[in-house]
Amino acid sequence: MALKYENKFFNILSLEKIDFKIKENSFIEKIPNSELEIVLKSSNNLFYTSKTFLAILIVISLVLFLLVYYLYRLNTKNILLKMKVKSTKRINEKLESKVEEKTKELIKLNNELFDKIKEEVSKNKEQESIIHNQSKMAIMGQMLDNIAHQWRQPLSAISTNASFILLQSQLKTLDEKSINDTMKQIVDSTVFLSDTIEDFRGFLRHNKKKEHFKIKDIYKKTQKLLISVSKKSDVKFIENFEDVEMYGYFNELVQVLINIINNAHEAFLEKDDIEDKFIFIDVYKEDYKIVIKIKDNAKGIPVNIIDNIFDAHFTTKDKNLGTGIGLYMTKDIIINNMKGEIFVNNVSYKYRQKEYTGAEFTIKLPI
Repeated sequence: MALKYENKFFNILSLEKIDFKIKENSFIEKIPNSELEIVLKSSNNLFYTSKTFLAILIVISLVLFLLVYYLYRLNTKNILLKMKVKSTKRINEKLESKVEEKTKELIKLNNELFDKIKEEVSKNKEQESIIHNQSKMAIMGQMLDNIAHQWRQPLSAISTNASFILLQSQLKTLDEKSINDTMKQIVDSTVFLSDTIEDFRGFLRHNKKKEHFKIKDIYKKTQKLLISVSKKSDVKFIENFEDVEMYGYFNELVQVLINIINNAHEAFLEKDDIEDKFIFIDVYKEDYKIVIKIKDNAKGIPVNIIDNIFDAHFTTKDKNLGTGIGLYMTKDIIINNMKGEIFVNNVSYKYRQKEYTGAEFTIKLPI
């Protein structure tokens, strides 16, 4: 029991006689001449209050349990995570150590490779220089043979004319007209000799200056320099030229044509069963490039070696007949010096109602 006044409860044991009334599960009575009222709650209401409190207590206990369990699991996960982090750190440290070690090895290997490459480049430059010199020497040999061939006739003419003048002088039959005609022939022969020397000097001169020129002029110069070779192999040239002009290295392109045409001449000399010998030369423009095609009817290059003919020192001839550097130099000039392309394949074709087979060299140069 409790005494309620202005929402405050007091002990009622010290109060005097009070009349009670039942009202909504409570005993309520006013104290006479007072605003105090006594509230006595029934046992039934107290029962429900205890039940609710117990339920709340259980819920709170359950929540606390779940909270403790959650904190426990969280702490366990945190401990495991810390262990994993430590393990990962150890692994990372090991990996960093290995990476550092491998990096040092790679740097050392890279330095060694760089030194080796430098050494090989130096060797290659020396080898290239040797090959270029060998090529020049081989060409000079050919040129001397051509000079000897071209000089033989004019020297013979000079000798004959001089002997004729001497003979007429001894016979006292020498007149002014004979002297003038004979002297003119001698002068013409010496001019021819001089021009021949200049042609070969111009070709052998190391001129790396680019210039404008026509492909026809290149071909004419090549024909002059190979006149003795052409006569030896008795080859007929079939020419199909467009009027094409380009900007590049004149003498180097002459050397390319000499090497390819000379290669065809040598192929003819190796085969005695070819009666009609032809070299076809086609020059035309295609897709902003100059195309030069040179083909023969010397029955082609064996399939097992056709992919190797541009290799340095590769030759199918006797060592006394060929060095194998002509076509190597040809490829080097076209690709590295003239920024062009060159390739070779065997072709079959018809000419004057006859079937022929031979090697075809194709050169493509930027205009």
